[in-house]
Amino acid sequence: MDSNNYPIRTFSDLAARAVAPWFRYPFALLQFIQMILNCGLLLLSTAQSVSQMLVVNRGHDSFCFTVDILVWGLLCMIMGQISSLGKFAHIANSAIWMNIAICIITMVGVAVGGPYYGIFQQYGQGAPYFHPGTFDPLPIKQYAITPGTISDKIGGMNNMVFAWGGATIFCEVMAELKRPMDFWKGMLCAQSLILVIYLFYGLFVYAYNGQFSYVTANMAIGSKALQNAGNVLTIITGIIAMVLYGNIGIKVIYQGFLVTDFNFPSITSRRGTIAWGGFVIIYWAIAYILGTAIPSISALVGIVGAFCILNFSYTFPFLFAFCLLCRKDASLADSYNAKSLMVERADSYFKGWSRWKRALGHGGKYRVLVKASLFFLFLASLATCGLCSYSAISGAIAVYQTNPAQPFTCTSPVG
Repeated sequence: MDSNNYPIRTFSDLAARAVAPWFRYPFALLQFIQMILNCGLLLLSTAQSVSQMLVVNRGHDSFCFTVDILVWGLLCMIMGQISSLGKFAHIANSAIWMNIAICIITMVGVAVGGPYYGIFQQYGQGAPYFHPGTFDPLPIKQYAITPGTISDKIGGMNNMVFAWGGATIFCEVMAELKRPMDFWKGMLCAQSLILVIYLFYGLFVYAYNGQFSYVTANMAIGSKALQNAGNVLTIITGIIAMVLYGNIGIKVIYQGFLVTDFNFPSITSRRGTIAWGGFVIIYWAIAYILGTAIPSISALVGIVGAFCILNFSYTFPFLFAFCLLCRKDASLADSYNAKSLMVERADSYFKGWSRWKRALGHGGKYRVLVKASLFFLFLASLATCGLCSYSAISGAIAVYQTNPAQPFTCTSPVG
């Protein structure tokens, strides 16, 4: 983190140090894709909260849903001009307590008001929500093992992965801290808080709402007053999260590539500030297109979780650890040239097997067992990614067939 020549500022920098310098390019691209998909998802969920309040309180959404999303995109273009997360720390901290308030409001709402059935009409008539051919709701049911296809069951795994997907921005958060070594304390506290609250919250809501538990649960409570309160807080926390994800997503590309590889000005300079402002506008324009093109929160959550977050949280860390151990052992025969200030390799991976033997077999049985375990865990995570991707794609196809809100149209998914 504090290296003068090779500081780790992004997840792609970690890939470059652990595996190879060229590895940072595909990883930075994938991280950028995740960040911009997250921003599109947040635009969609914020617009959906506004739309639901209009539908529930006025009987209809008088605005075009695509325009609802556009308004929040334009607001983020303005707020995204803040280039340092340090200026945003106290506001971001308040979002934690607002999210806890949303959890409390939702739990009270499901206990006293039951489900709000209107939001499930986007999934069409029939099971598991309605009687065949109608929008008459089925009785609430809870299951230890949810019925349905394998794709439906894996879809739940996508949601769990999405909820625990913070590893993607660990490096970026540490880079913004005055004392990066304090990060592990904050992460431990945050993960413990999330574990306790999410487990209790999820079990409580499912116990009352059963199959009518929505991916953004506060939108599926029957009490109008509590639903409105939850939506207002969701909008506020959504704006905070959008600015955070937008800031990190742009920095991945701007600082990770444009400054280092194409000599773009630093964001602390006047020219860099102007360039940053331009990239903010382009970034949120793309996020708006993505949010409007996939007008279903559950489908977008599944896609982001399967293709991006699962890999950043599980697949890539195992790969990095395996490659780092192999590179360290392979380099034992190398020497340092004090005159050229370069490391001279004793052999090559492409000429003979000596370097491969050291990389894979050096260190005794225990170290070889650790390498083998890391490699198989990497393969298992990759296989899980394939299953989750299949589920996410299948879910998105099903949503497109039943959802009244189609891409780039005015119809609201909650109307």
